[in-house]
Amino acid sequence: MTTSEGLFTIPTRIFLATEHRRKLEALVMREGVDLPDLLTELLVNYLDDMPEIEIAVAEPPRQNVEAELKQRRAELRRLRTRLSAEGPQAPQWLKSYIADLEGEIARMEGSRP
Repeated sequence: MTTSEGLFTIPTRIFLATEHRRKLEALVMREGVDLPDLLTELLVNYLDDMPEIEIAVAEPPRQNVEAELKQRRAELRRLRTRLSAEGPQAPQWLKSYIADLEGEIARMEGSRP
């Protein structure tokens, strides 16, 4: 989920031993902040201290791209049929989804050899 400031929220659970939980509670009380704010600050500081990580995006095998394209085209046909059937009463999300899918298909077609 993205907030209005462009930040992401990540629902998670944190598993702590009793001793660590007590220390965390004391830190929250001492700092006078909410737990999510404190954990965010701690995590951001930790990540900022890490060396830069280059994330390599693996190119999917060609046969998978063709299969994905086929699947997306079928989904696009199904959605266009629904859009046509619902006419002017079609929800805006359906139109947006169709536009996104068309863009994704165009991108995938452009990446083929």
